[in-house]
Amino acid sequence: MTPWLRGGWTWRNRIGDVLLFGTCLLFALPIYWMLVLSMSRPDQASSASPPMVPTTPWRNYSAVFAAQDWVRYFGNTILIAVSISLFATLTSCLAGYALANLRIPGKRLLFGVIIAAFVVPSELSFVPNFAVMRAVGILNTYWALILPFVASPLGIFIMRQRFLSLPRELWEVAHVEGCSHLRYLFTIALPSSRSAVAATALITFIAGWNQFEWPLIFTTDEVVRPVQVALSYFNNADRGASPTLLAAAGVLVTAPVLTVYLLSRRQVTAAMTGDSPTEEPTGR
Repeated sequence: MTPWLRGGWTWRNRIGDVLLFGTCLLFALPIYWMLVLSMSRPDQASSASPPMVPTTPWRNYSAVFAAQDWVRYFGNTILIAVSISLFATLTSCLAGYALANLRIPGKRLLFGVIIAAFVVPSELSFVPNFAVMRAVGILNTYWALILPFVASPLGIFIMRQRFLSLPRELWEVAHVEGCSHLRYLFTIALPSSRSAVAATALITFIAGWNQFEWPLIFTTDEVVRPVQVALSYFNNADRGASPTLLAAAGVLVTAPVLTVYLLSRRQVTAAMTGDSPTEEPTGR
C-alpha cells in the first residue's frame, strides 16, 4: 500500500521524491539529447531551435557503420570485457573468501593494501606495465588488454564483505561434515552470495567495456582495437566533425553496456545494501 493511502504521506516525502525525480531527469537529459541528436539532420543540430524528438531515425547509424568496421570493434570489446569480468569475478571470490575466512599472516595488512589501491591513480602503472608487456611480447594482443585487470580491488572488497556477513555456523557444520574450504566456497558460500557475485561481474564488465587510455597506449593494431578507441578515431576523422554522426556512434557504444546495467541493477543494489534481491510482487 502506498504511503498516501496509509495516511503517512508528508510534505517531507513529497519534497524528497521531487528532488530525486528531478535529479534523475538531470542525469537522463544528456543521454536523451544524444539519442535525439543521433536521429536528426546535421542542419537541425546547429539550428537555433533544435528538435526535441527524432526526425531521421536510421540514416546516421547507416553512415556510421559504413565509416568503420564496427562489427570487429564490438567483437573485440565483448571479448575483452567478458574475459575481464570472468577472471576478475573468479579472483575476487577466491581472494574475498580467503580474506574473510582463512587465517593468513598479515591478512589485515594485505586487505589494507587492497583498499589503498583505490586511491592510487591507474596512470602510475602504465610505464611499468608497458615494460612488462613489451618484455613478455604481448603488446598488440588481447592478453595485453585483459591480464592487467584479472584482479579487481573493488570486487575483492565486495566479496569479502559479503562472506563476512554469512553465519559462521554454516562453515562449522560443513567442516564437521568433511567439507573443504574450496568446496564450501563453491557449494554454499557463492550460491548464498549471488547478488554480490552479479555486482562484481557487472562492475568489472563495465570497467572492461569503458577502457580507453590503456588500449590506446598498449595497442596500435586495428585488429584488437576496442570500441572506445574506435570512437576516438571516428571523432578525429572527417566524419567526426558532424555532431549527428558522432552522437550516433556514441549511442552505439553506450547502448550495450547501459542495457546490461539496467538488466542487472537489482543485483547491484542488493549487493551494495547487503540485502538479497526479492521477487516481484505477484499481485495476489
